[in-house]
Amino acid sequence: MLPWQVKVGDGLAAPAQFIGENLVVATAADVIALDPESGQEIWRLSPLDGVWPRSLASEDGRIFVGVPGGLMAIEVHNGQIL
Repeated sequence: MLPWQVKVGDGLAAPAQFIGENLVVATAADVIALDPESGQEIWRLSPLDGVWPRSLASEDGRIFVGVPGGLMAIEVHNGQIL
């Protein structure tokens, strides 16, 4: 059990994942990287039309998330779209 709690909007749209050194969560509106030790938000990306439910995946330091009309690749360290 984590020693902290963080409100992330209306709840998770996909299971949280440890990606690199971050804990990454997706809501219907955002992809959020958290520090797993403190729960502090590291970055947040809000795709214009939201995030598809259960569409969070990762490989080699990249996050992939489904968005209306396609797929978005995100750098795990800084939240930049690739």
